[in-house]
Amino acid sequence: MALIRVTGLARVTGQLVGATDVATVTEIVLREAAHVAGASAAMLAVREGGQLRPLGLQGQALALDLTSETFSLAEHHPMCEAVRTGRSVILLGAGSVARDYPVLAGDEDRSVVCMPLMPWGSEPFGALGFRFDGPGSQPGPFELQLLEVLADACTQALTRLKAQRLGAERARRLQFLSDASIALASSLDHRETLATVARLAVPEFADRCTVEMLEDGRLRTLAVAHVEPGAASGPGGRRDRLPDDPGVQSRSLEVARTGVSARFEQVRSVAPAPDDAGIRCDLIVPLTARGRVFGVMTFAAAGTRLTYGPEEMTLAEDLARRAAMAIDNADLFSQTQHAAQVLQRALSPERLPDVVGWEMAAIHRPSGRTDVGGDFYDVIRLPDRRLAVVIGDVMGRGVDAAGASSRLRSAVRAYVADDPDPSRIGTSLDRLMELDPATPLVTMAYLLFDPAADMVDVLIAGHLPPFVVTAEGTQRILSSGGTPPFGVGAVTRTSQRVPCRVGDLVLLYTDGLAERRDEDIDVSLARLGARIAEIVIDDVQVWLTTLADAMAGAGSDDDVALLAVRRTS
Repeated sequence: MALIRVTGLARVTGQLVGATDVATVTEIVLREAAHVAGASAAMLAVREGGQLRPLGLQGQALALDLTSETFSLAEHHPMCEAVRTGRSVILLGAGSVARDYPVLAGDEDRSVVCMPLMPWGSEPFGALGFRFDGPGSQPGPFELQLLEVLADACTQALTRLKAQRLGAERARRLQFLSDASIALASSLDHRETLATVARLAVPEFADRCTVEMLEDGRLRTLAVAHVEPGAASGPGGRRDRLPDDPGVQSRSLEVARTGVSARFEQVRSVAPAPDDAGIRCDLIVPLTARGRVFGVMTFAAAGTRLTYGPEEMTLAEDLARRAAMAIDNADLFSQTQHAAQVLQRALSPERLPDVVGWEMAAIHRPSGRTDVGGDFYDVIRLPDRRLAVVIGDVMGRGVDAAGASSRLRSAVRAYVADDPDPSRIGTSLDRLMELDPATPLVTMAYLLFDPAADMVDVLIAGHLPPFVVTAEGTQRILSSGGTPPFGVGAVTRTSQRVPCRVGDLVLLYTDGLAERRDEDIDVSLARLGARIAEIVIDDVQVWLTTLADAMAGAGSDDDVALLAVRRTS
């Protein structure tokens, strides 16, 4: 029975990983929960302010008065208490239920378990409740542990969907801003962007537009556009006042400090435009992006040609927000590029291990500027002088592919520590992929070197085969006959045991090194083999770098990872 319930729990958690909406999560949890836990009723509810709203119910209601659309968190009910306190409410047996919650008591023996849905470090946002009716139905420690895991899986699924929803909303807003701000987003140079936004405002919206950035509590003019060519002085240094009104500086600083726009009129102009009647109206709006004010824009209308009312203020604020986003995106690009590089480095060992009797080198060259790929590799030293080497490639790009690569690399290390046999490694990875269907297809080559036997066991799963360069300078391809990539389901994984002697060098690589569009793979491998034959260098790192450089520029736009291992004794 325990094995059946654990299997059922694994099925439920696997389904939750693939759920794409709250309704699906609710259906999965409530449909399967009672069966997995042996409960007669199950209920899922989420918090909405001071109310708890049921999302679904399996079996009879936990209490007849809690079947309404929402009910107060102040209700004397274990679901409410679990959310209020963030602790599980466990009532085992009819006596416990009747004593603490008489409304839940029944004619037969009954137990109630309610667990909060509480992400790590956050407040509870809901609860999952179960009722067990009848003699012998009281959950034991094993069932309670299963319920905790189920509640945690439900919490993660709902938290993931919320994060995805918020991310999608932010993406839509950013896309709208991008579409509306093509001119502003044409450059990652913030000075050029500032000049562009100033030019956009003149003459349709202002006779003069000034863009200033806040530095050390003072404003620095970085862009000026004027209705008359040559009338605006070029961007200058730090200013203490504007030539035409000493009061503008204090007003601009106030807008920069508060983030609240301001409108001023009846300002005497020292340098009026040709049609100026001595009256000028100024709009000063903050440059705000992601909650940070880093400057102001000032729109000046001289005379009666332009007037500023509420609609003009809204337009000015909109233009300033778009300009601020474009400027901030330049900073964000640099930060994103750095984050991508850090994430990419995490996919492979910081340095290869120093192993007596072996010489190793590795290279990883990402193709994207800010995106990351799924190439990974690792070298694992075993206590009995054997050496496990792996290289793989997760389908796709981006954070999901990088995350999957990181998980697989960690999994391989764990499986190798338990049993490094290639067939066992392959079977374990197939089982892992079945439990995590969200992981994309993965190609991989796994080699287990056994220097005591002068042999190496090779497992190829949809990956390009390694090359061997012998001590005599000849080369051959290592192939186990090949099996499908991981992620297609459970298949028979077979390995091949081939000789590997002192002086032999084994090259493992990802498809970015050899494969080219519109080219047969045999042609790609032949070209790689020809390049390998041309390079005769003793130092493995220099040899690998020379090979990577020789294969570069042949039309590949994929990441490249290379790993070379040479046995020296």
